[in-house]
Amino acid sequence: FEISGDLVRFEPPPPSLPLPPPFSNMLSTSVGGGGGGAGGIAMAYRAPPGQGASSGPSAAPKISSAPMVSNAALAADQTKKDLQAADLSIYPLVSIDFESSGGDAVAYAPPGGVAMPVPLADAAPVGSARAYVGTNGTDLVFDAGGAAAYKSLKRMLLRGGPGNVGKTATASLAHSGSVRLSRPHEYLGARRLADAATGATGVGDIAPEGGTVDGSSPCGDDDDRVVYPLGTLAPPVAEGKKKRDLTMLPDEAVGLAIAAAKRAVHEQVTESDTMLQKKFGKKATAAKLEDEFDVTDDLPYAVATAVAGYRLNDFYVEGLREAIAYSGSNVDEELIYHRCTAAFVGAFLMRLKKDPTKAKSGDWDGLIRTTMGEVKRLAGAGGQQKSSKCRSEQEQPVVLTVGLTPSGYDLHFLQVGDMSGGIFPFGSVGSIAASCAVSPNATEDFDAALTALIPTFVRAAPNRRPCLVLAYGSANDQAKAIDLLGKNKALQGLWASSKNSGGATPPLFTSATNVVSVGTAALAAGTEGRLPGDPVTERPAATWAVGIRLDFFGDGKPGVVRQVFEFGRRLPASYDVEVSAAECAAARERGGNCQIPEEDDDDVKKMGASKSIPKREEAALALQFQIVQKVRHGDGKDGDWVPVGGALRPLVYMEVKEKADGSETEGEEIGRENAVLNISVNTLGLITTKMGGDRQSVVQSTRTARSDKIKYYIGLLACILFFGGFAVKSYWDEYVLNRDAHRLLTYYKFVTPDKLGADNLRNARYTVYRYRADLDRLWRRLHLRYGVKVPERDWDNEESYVKTEEDEELVNLDTDEKDSLDDEAPPESGDEEGEL
Repeated sequence: FEISGDLVRFEPPPPSLPLPPPFSNMLSTSVGGGGGGAGGIAMAYRAPPGQGASSGPSAAPKISSAPMVSNAALAADQTKKDLQAADLSIYPLVSIDFESSGGDAVAYAPPGGVAMPVPLADAAPVGSARAYVGTNGTDLVFDAGGAAAYKSLKRMLLRGGPGNVGKTATASLAHSGSVRLSRPHEYLGARRLADAATGATGVGDIAPEGGTVDGSSPCGDDDDRVVYPLGTLAPPVAEGKKKRDLTMLPDEAVGLAIAAAKRAVHEQVTESDTMLQKKFGKKATAAKLEDEFDVTDDLPYAVATAVAGYRLNDFYVEGLREAIAYSGSNVDEELIYHRCTAAFVGAFLMRLKKDPTKAKSGDWDGLIRTTMGEVKRLAGAGGQQKSSKCRSEQEQPVVLTVGLTPSGYDLHFLQVGDMSGGIFPFGSVGSIAASCAVSPNATEDFDAALTALIPTFVRAAPNRRPCLVLAYGSANDQAKAIDLLGKNKALQGLWASSKNSGGATPPLFTSATNVVSVGTAALAAGTEGRLPGDPVTERPAATWAVGIRLDFFGDGKPGVVRQVFEFGRRLPASYDVEVSAAECAAARERGGNCQIPEEDDDDVKKMGASKSIPKREEAALALQFQIVQKVRHGDGKDGDWVPVGGALRPLVYMEVKEKADGSETEGEEIGRENAVLNISVNTLGLITTKMGGDRQSVVQSTRTARSDKIKYYIGLLACILFFGGFAVKSYWDEYVLNRDAHRLLTYYKFVTPDKLGADNLRNARYTVYRYRADLDRLWRRLHLRYGVKVPERDWDNEESYVKTEEDEELVNLDTDEKDSLDDEAPPESGDEEGEL
């Protein structure tokens, strides 16, 4: 794959490359050859509006209804264990776009060597999984009254877990059944019918209704779910037997759809493997190998999918994860992408040539030329060389993507950059501004939403404009969108405000109807290392809001919502909520219908006293946090927040007690004084919480606070005494030094007034400092030398100086050559001291 100038060229792998591993051994029926493409040898893409489609493989094995072995049974067999633990790169990587219809919803990245993504072929034998998916997409079709099909479906539901979906998909789904379950993904994780992000007017023959995970009646908590009643599928009940009503969760229904898509991809890859072996003269060994697991087993293929912006919330993505697990595949969040990113990547890679006979066909070379031309223009404007890697935001092109589905619209201003050497030249895709909403009339409503979104984009990215507009969706929706985009006054004004702009609007491009599934497969192949270059990283903007519903009394009544993540927040994001029992007690005193008071609030300080321990402990045990999420702009203040998970009790922990046998058991609930709740949201909208804090009870915290207070004051007093003692001692030493120096100078002025050093303060201070340990000795020596006694007080008074009588004998008690006044002199004073 080579990028040269404005064009991108893809060279198919030569015949000498290793062939994809055989998959025919996974089927109990033989496969035949035919024409088609896979694995970079030939690609059968859907054509954009106005173009014909390529033909796919002409033959494939049919769906078998033979009995299967569940994942649990496979785990018991060592051979099948080894198969499940094998490197998944030997299997195709299936991508599914639930918003598309028919075969446009499925594509895959071939196994083995480097190859471009391959969409599901149009032509497929009647009765095959490809024919089913090509006709129904991700819808489920059942044959009402079929005993065998209903029994298979009932067995999967009663076992309540993955491991039987592959069997159910092959045994229960019908190509021309009488009952249809339409677009089950719209209700993934929904707690109520009103919570589902659906704008579709038709719900199929099986309408969803309110229910719970365990089949009980809804009670308004996190166990509530939207379910599908399956009474219409049940065969007639024998006389005297009671009919058991079964319900299916949306994630189970979507799991069936994923299993059918994987089976369709399996058929196409198996057929392509046989064709490749025949084409290059290899021995067709695939059809003769022994089966390693049954035809109806869950296929361990990796599954990638793209999610529209109006569905990116916690409960939808969590339901999608469960659906992938039900289908028998490992759940990998790195393989779940944003639909706008997948559409642009797919459009960039699906370079269909322009049909000169049809003026409105998709010009994919033009899309690439426009994007790479914008890279060069921005690099030149920034004074950089033409080999700019688009590292800074000012060098990164901006693209407007317009996605239209039967459920709503998905508008994004994308900023692409960090160029690398991969097949897709950009390493990062971020959303600057977005407007996503559920709408049954998306083709009409998106125009007003785009007009309102453009001022937000201008504020977020001043002096920037999109270099092109990419529309994706059905052919009819794209045609209507292109017509409205060309007339949008706000878009025209944004384009006209930029320099070097030609035309009334940015270049408008349509896309193939399967562009999202192909782009998703390309993104997943890059993430799994099947395509050269680094994986594409996404930095989206939140299309939802997250908050905490506060309940200070623990009675389950709706409380005030504290919003922590607003619409448009760049993801991922994290937020810490600090709460204390004193703050909760203060809020209870105010009636509880308020936010958490501040720490320096007067009521909080009052509740922090020891006499308020019972109130704080009661408030800690009653406090509940409910994480809530709002998925639509313009909802009411508090009424449309959707609860996520169960209620949290951040100020409560269970006491652990040890039994006589050494085992541990939970004891009573203990109220904590402080706690920190960390709320994190990833790029898909999944919410995770983490509790922190010192785990001290209210009583223990009060005692600790009192003890800490006493220790604080004792430590403060010790510091004052320690450092204050040094300060006092220093002050006193300085005072004594100055006093004795003044005493010595006064003595000199009396006994030796004519001497030069009689007024030398520095000399006096030095002499006093030398004799600081025994000043009495200095005074005695001066008395002996000059015959005048040094007065002990009132030395400024001349009458205090008394001379020694001549007949009075003075005995020198301080004779010491070491300390002789005549032998030493202070610095810079000559022999001043010797003259004393």
